[in-house]
Amino acid sequence: MYHRNLHYVIDFGMYRFCTYKGLRKQPVLLLLLFCLIYGEFLEPRSSPFWWPKFDSWDSENETRLLLASDPHLEGYKPNLWWLNYVFQWDSDRYLKYHFRQALDWVKPSGFLILGDLFDLGSEIDEDEFKETCARFQHIFLDKNPLPLIVVMYTIVLPFEKHFILPGDNDVDLIEGGPTDPLLMKRLDGCLNPLRTTVNIQFLHLKTVPRGTYRVPSGDGKLQFNHSSEPFFILATHEPIMQIPRDNLNEVLSDKYPCLFVSSHYHRPYMYLIRSTGRGSFTHQWTYRPDNWHPRQLTLHLNLSHCTTDRSNPRESIGLGVPSCTYRSGFPKNTAFAVLQIYRDGRATYHLLPLSSRLSTVYLYLVCITFCFLYMILVTLLQRCPTGVRKHSVGHGTMIK
Repeated sequence: MYHRNLHYVIDFGMYRFCTYKGLRKQPVLLLLLFCLIYGEFLEPRSSPFWWPKFDSWDSENETRLLLASDPHLEGYKPNLWWLNYVFQWDSDRYLKYHFRQALDWVKPSGFLILGDLFDLGSEIDEDEFKETCARFQHIFLDKNPLPLIVVMYTIVLPFEKHFILPGDNDVDLIEGGPTDPLLMKRLDGCLNPLRTTVNIQFLHLKTVPRGTYRVPSGDGKLQFNHSSEPFFILATHEPIMQIPRDNLNEVLSDKYPCLFVSSHYHRPYMYLIRSTGRGSFTHQWTYRPDNWHPRQLTLHLNLSHCTTDRSNPRESIGLGVPSCTYRSGFPKNTAFAVLQIYRDGRATYHLLPLSSRLSTVYLYLVCITFCFLYMILVTLLQRCPTGVRKHSVGHGTMIK
């Protein structure tokens, strides 16, 4: 049986390749094989070792959300030529792998994507936009383990719902500038009709349509009319301090948020919003994005005030979600987030750090460079007369 199996291997021409003796004589091949095994198998699969364990999901008493931010799907840059397709392929594969990995680990009741979906935004033409939209759907929506019905801002499920927001990079003419209605319409066509509010179990999530961010209206005060509806979360791309207050009155006229969730800075951050009880608020940074870099994080929050009387002025926490792509400019902060809220007012916020793909790419470059230099060195030594003479003497050839 052994000889029969051996003959099979020989027939495929793989016996010498797969034996240790054969590989030992191929240091370049060994190095490349090690780099590939580490970069494509070991390193991406190591992420869950840094993630917290989650108990079985109790749909009656817990709502569990997976939060993603700023995926920035790679666009086409004319000066990169064919490298565009390599970068797009690698970035898309990274996002899709870790997103499915997080879904399987967390088993959420829904997920949020907090804006800046595409990298080039207003710079891409219609054909490229359609292609980028299809890539986005393939990464985050295609063959999802949960049955999906897609609508703009919201992917509605029979029992679970998802919430997707555009960011300034998607629909604004310039950062901090006006929102382009044509870009909004184009994104609306990508993700289907617009919705700005959704209920996920006992959570009520709401966002502000980007077109209202910069349309002047009212007296500029932010009105909070308190209501008895528990667990209202306001989800925006920018933190609320950067959103002009002119048109937020209409969005927040019926309730005061228990929690603010946003992104935009590609790094984690946290702040407090204090209601003055007179139709306005003040804010205070707890951790700024430029000086807070937790790789792992678990915060225990108390949202019990959402289930009690809200007639008194109070404060709510704002959480900033880091980017989920290694192209964000801050690859060491790349992460998903998980928000668990219980009916009794307890809440937990986790960061799920992702693998350092950029470090892996650098490792590949080092390996390729080393292998290239090694092959050049071997070639030069083989052509060197001294090397030939030593080789010949070693084999007993007489040189006159």
